[in-house]
Amino acid sequence: MTKYKSNSRQWLGIVLIILGAFLILDNFYYFYLTDLIFSWQMIFIAVGTFILINKKHDYFGLILIGIGGISIASEYFNFSAREVFSDFWPILLILLGVYVLYKRDNPEGRKDKKCCFNEEDGIREAKVVDGLIDITAIFHSIKQKYDLTNFRGGKITALFGHAEIDLSNCHLAEGTNIIDVFTMFGGTEIYVPKGYKTLVEATAIFGGVDDKRRSDPNEILPDDKILIIKGLTLFGGCEIFA
Repeated sequence: MTKYKSNSRQWLGIVLIILGAFLILDNFYYFYLTDLIFSWQMIFIAVGTFILINKKHDYFGLILIGIGGISIASEYFNFSAREVFSDFWPILLILLGVYVLYKRDNPEGRKDKKCCFNEEDGIREAKVVDGLIDITAIFHSIKQKYDLTNFRGGKITALFGHAEIDLSNCHLAEGTNIIDVFTMFGGTEIYVPKGYKTLVEATAIFGGVDDKRRSDPNEILPDDKILIIKGLTLFGGCEIFA
């Protein structure tokens, strides 16, 4: 059986536990954190943290965390975030210059790049290792078609984005193969491989998981190669097609 751990779900569970604990304390007047937790600053920090968890070298996550953190600090320490930005915004130019030089002079950094963008057809290609796919769509859309002879499953993450993954031409590996899907404030579409038994065991909270396949009651599918789609959809949608 293929085992594929989902860091996204683990971190979401930790965040929900911490959030619930703080809200309980807030109800008993130990803290007054409700307005802070559900503020736009915390959304920026949460999204930035999630980006860094999935892509450690994605500087966009750091930017979101910085914006949210500075804004919160300005409210609690009585200084103007606008004045700070007006005085220190040239630092952004310096950081951008360092980033450009690093990318140009460090060929190893380019080798570590996980995906590339094909401007001709607008398709962002994702990483495939040993028959496992690893797709992350954060604030953008991914449309990818695979033709793998030994597909073993993988992970699909859509956060404020959309992922359309076509696996209809793939051939499953022996045993049970698992696709772990995490969708939050976004959408995921999966076209499953043909001629194999596919089970949908995903969970939806304030969202939906819609299996749109048409099953043939007379069709006999093999039991030696099975695909399982599991995971969590939160404030989003996940659709499965044949």
